[in-house]
Amino acid sequence: MDSMDLVVINGLVYREGRFEKTNVFIKDGIIEKIGKEPFKAATTYDAKGKWVLPGLIDPHVHFHLGVGETYSRDDFYTGSVLAAYGGVTTVIDFLNPSSGLDEMKAALAQRMLDAADCNIDFSFHPTIKGYDDPLEELSDFLIAQGVPSIKLFTTYSSTGRQTKDILLAKLCRESEKSGFTILIHAENNEMIDESPAALVAAHGFRRPPLSEISEVMKLAQVFEYAGGYGYIVHTNCGTTIEKLQEGFAQLLGEGRFLLESCPHYFQFDSAVYKGSRGYRYVMTPPLRPALEKEKLRAYIDDITTLATDHCPYREEEKDHACLDDIPNGIEGIPYTLPVLFNLFGAKVLSKMTHESAKVHGLYPRKGTIREGSDGDIAIFDPERSYTFGANMPWHEHLKRDGSVSPYFGVRGQGVICATFVRGSAVMIDEVFHENSGQFIRRKCR
Repeated sequence: MDSMDLVVINGLVYREGRFEKTNVFIKDGIIEKIGKEPFKAATTYDAKGKWVLPGLIDPHVHFHLGVGETYSRDDFYTGSVLAAYGGVTTVIDFLNPSSGLDEMKAALAQRMLDAADCNIDFSFHPTIKGYDDPLEELSDFLIAQGVPSIKLFTTYSSTGRQTKDILLAKLCRESEKSGFTILIHAENNEMIDESPAALVAAHGFRRPPLSEISEVMKLAQVFEYAGGYGYIVHTNCGTTIEKLQEGFAQLLGEGRFLLESCPHYFQFDSAVYKGSRGYRYVMTPPLRPALEKEKLRAYIDDITTLATDHCPYREEEKDHACLDDIPNGIEGIPYTLPVLFNLFGAKVLSKMTHESAKVHGLYPRKGTIREGSDGDIAIFDPERSYTFGANMPWHEHLKRDGSVSPYFGVRGQGVICATFVRGSAVMIDEVFHENSGQFIRRKCR
């Protein structure tokens, strides 16, 4: 056999739920061989004492997100730098909301330009704000462009982004026919208090847990009746899952109504809004009371995928007393695996690798270590623990003050030691290396 480009040796390789002591050989960006045979390679990485994971997938990020004249802090370059330090090799971002097909085509073209300097691989979820064109044409476009998913909102009526129930039902039927996934930001619009001049401490009350619980129950009924493939983004209430298990166990069991959640909903609770730095934790949906957080932790096995909803803003942009003056969003990518591994152990790995890849049409190219898959690898040392400080390696590289991070002072278990995208190193031993990311075409489920 010809010489390989990269071999990762002596590590414990994670292969879809099981660990195997073996070596991984990569050539021309693809995993060519898995085994203990002594093939030559241009580069050897010794992973002794470490876990060799598939590159992690973050299916929910917001790079270069515009809110009025303000943009989220990370563009595709800096966001992918943070991803490299977090072991993430593929992200899925979102197109700006569209009300018709021409608008969606333009949005996709613009995001492709935005992502030109991304250091890791990427894809997109198209987003709608109502939709006026034929749904058959929408479905054909999603599949033809390799972006077979659509995101919608059941709230934000004041900004014209709310999708009405009748359109949702029609989308469900089209999803049933074509196989694309419907991602839903689920909050009951009528339960949200949009009164002006509310302070940070009121954030959780303005958008109460019942706004998610009741809306998800309604959505489950729609999908149960109309069909289709549903995916609730950033699930944040344990009671939501409890009620789904009670009333829609079959729908969940069929894999037609899936749940995503994010590290901040497991790590923090709404008590932080009472503190002097509560603005740092303002995101939508908000953090929940401690009892709801604990219940969410108890249902970790019922959550299909873990994502970050990564959307940070600068401290000076967040530091306001009035909620209406604060851009919503929190960072997450470099913290996710250590935070979640500290809470739950190895059970989170599937939700960030092969399960996520299957849901989002990336499998088996991404999310797994097998011959023929992309050579995306994250080297993880599960034995090292630490507290996130002001000068983490990604802060040093991007020249940022980590003391203003919501994760400052949080304990992490495990360290990403190296990240490879299609066999190319993007981070080794805390040093970042530039790389050319690729747009990845996804498939229907």
